[in-house]
Amino acid sequence: MSSTCFTCRLLTDSLHLYEESLASNVSYSQPRDFFLGSPADVESRSTAIECISCQSILLSTDHSPSSILTAHFSAEQPRVSVVAGEPDDRGTTAALASRKEFLDTGGGGGGEELSVSYFLTTRNVTPQEPCARIVSPSHADMKLIRSWIAHCDVSHKHICHRPYDTYLLPKAPLSFIDVQKLCIVSPPPVGKDDPPHRYIALSYVWGTAQVPLALKENVAELHRPGAFGEGGAFTLPRTVRDAIEVTAELGVPYLWVDSVCIVQDDTETQKEQLQGMGAVYANAYLTLVAASGEDANAGIPRVGSSPVLEDEKEQIQRVIRLPDNPLIRTQGRETLNRKPLDSSSLKWNTRGWTLQEKVFSRRLLGLGHMATWTCFGDDWAEDICLPSERTQDPVPISRSERNKKMGIVTWPSIGEYSILATEYARRDLTWSTDAINAFLGVMTPMAAWFPGGLLRGIAEYTFDIGMLWDVGSAGTHLRRDPGSVQPLHATGFKHPSWSWVSWQGDLRFDMWKAAEDYSFPRGPLIVHPLATWHKQLLTGEFVKIDNTYHVVRKHFEREGTSIPEDWTRHTEDQEGKIYYQNKSHEHIVPHPSFNYPIPPHVRYRDIDQRPFHPHIRFQGKLAHLLVDVTEDDRQFLRGKLHESDATLETDLTSPDAFWCGRINIPFEKGEHVPSSHEVEVIAMSEGVLDLKAPSRVPHMFQKIRERPEFEDSDVYEVVNVLCIGRCVNGMVYRRALGGIWKQAWEELVTEDVELLLT
Repeated sequence: MSSTCFTCRLLTDSLHLYEESLASNVSYSQPRDFFLGSPADVESRSTAIECISCQSILLSTDHSPSSILTAHFSAEQPRVSVVAGEPDDRGTTAALASRKEFLDTGGGGGGEELSVSYFLTTRNVTPQEPCARIVSPSHADMKLIRSWIAHCDVSHKHICHRPYDTYLLPKAPLSFIDVQKLCIVSPPPVGKDDPPHRYIALSYVWGTAQVPLALKENVAELHRPGAFGEGGAFTLPRTVRDAIEVTAELGVPYLWVDSVCIVQDDTETQKEQLQGMGAVYANAYLTLVAASGEDANAGIPRVGSSPVLEDEKEQIQRVIRLPDNPLIRTQGRETLNRKPLDSSSLKWNTRGWTLQEKVFSRRLLGLGHMATWTCFGDDWAEDICLPSERTQDPVPISRSERNKKMGIVTWPSIGEYSILATEYARRDLTWSTDAINAFLGVMTPMAAWFPGGLLRGIAEYTFDIGMLWDVGSAGTHLRRDPGSVQPLHATGFKHPSWSWVSWQGDLRFDMWKAAEDYSFPRGPLIVHPLATWHKQLLTGEFVKIDNTYHVVRKHFEREGTSIPEDWTRHTEDQEGKIYYQNKSHEHIVPHPSFNYPIPPHVRYRDIDQRPFHPHIRFQGKLAHLLVDVTEDDRQFLRGKLHESDATLETDLTSPDAFWCGRINIPFEKGEHVPSSHEVEVIAMSEGVLDLKAPSRVPHMFQKIRERPEFEDSDVYEVVNVLCIGRCVNGMVYRRALGGIWKQAWEELVTEDVELLLT
């Protein structure tokens, strides 16, 4: 029979008294710092009298065999810290004092190497502080989850249940899994004043698992009651079966799952559903996130037939099992403010398809090794009870703004759009053909806010600026299917190399923000076109890409130009600068301001929806330059390219070796790095960059001030170029973005060209 050793009993009793004094707001004069001994001492106590607390201390803390362990109380959560370090020759009292000082100074001071393990207590001491909860390794706490939902229904009604704008609504009615009948149902659309269908949308990693699909030939069979039941015609993957069980237990009648609720071989209907994907998640009662697992057969741990494996239990919680008050291991105070579904360790958070689900969902219930809740009002987790869970007071709007999730852009800001683009670019897709479709649900409602819409993810109105996306130092590569190699020199590309959507990895969009001159205050880069761009219809006809940002800007630079309808003119108080606002953006807080009026918001159905080829036509200037690759560059890149993609940031020089500008060239893992070599570049646009605010200068131009030509310059005149490669079919592809000093460009030999850029 187990018992508690003297040391652990002293720790337990002292902690109880300490928390009682905190709750009563009275002084505490008993010990707060405790000597636990070496790991061997703790092991000896755990063996001699079977002290479970000692056993759990060894299992739950970081230490070496030669270290000495001490425990310390804090007035705030995490309440207990266990510190491990080498023995102190000055004795126990000095060691305790030194380690207490180490903790009080936030881990600063002193030369001793110390390791700290932080623990939350499970006792609710005061209403204002959090406390830990024990998480069951065998089942999710559905009672707790129902309380989260009920709490949000009541306290967050004004922020988590607001209807989305009508432009998000799908054109086609939805089908669902009826969780009682275990088949597909297609309820009739609800009336304008009727409550919407209550359903849960499943967000999961499909992966390469074989899953049943809704097809035109089996739709009737899918609608038969029991189709997904035991002995039914269709066997659903484990994750979907577990999601059905959760939906039923939460009392929600319907579950939406993409594979069986969208007819996969009905091209027209599928396109409508993909465009309206935002509405599927936005209008769901909540979105159930299967946060663990590599594919659809992984199941949802701790639900139904998907228990947590024995070797995974320690990943859930590490617990010091003190009598009456277990201590839960945590990462420190930052754990109390974490957003669990933002963790990069979740496979779900690395997949391209799940971005739109995360963006549009109002309320996300994450299930896996830990249950989590994310909404516009708060973030909760199964292992920690936050004070906000214990109050039914409405969430202040100010707090809801702070907790605002990543969302779509509902005003014409390419700078704001770049946040979504950066996030999507880093995410994986199993099949490269999904590159557009997986982002279509995000692009469709946003396209109406950008004059001319979006062409393969780039705003047509500011096409010159949209082409200025760049690669980061971690590198990037064209999206590809498992086991395939990109045909850089073959007959053509599977996806357009000119569009950022086709690339995966570390992309930079700081040029978008810098060149967004219509926003107030304006960015530091003013861009003007140097080329003409066309897109090609499948019929063969070429259509000019809008790209009229500069025309509108020039129009409003004229004195006495009248203000369009719905726009108002304002004067900034401090410097008297003029700015404009539009009433269609009043839903944004704060209200966006502009340097000049731009074309109005249009309905999505009024945007040109005709199908175009993936290539575009460039008409402009081409020049030959040299890429400067030193032997040090080659050695550095060879080392990195053994493990990952990488980027070469280097100089461009003229054929007669004069410095011309900078270029960032991405290399794929395993790719050969050439020595200095000649390249072809095409001039897309020119710009004037304000160098007076270094923090706003895009990465491409950060080193310009190091050049002697620009040491005392306040502006840098640049020609934005694309480095291109040649395909054997006569088209060209994008290799890299570069910036050429305008004076150097004007001294180069150039030629007029017309090229198809794939």
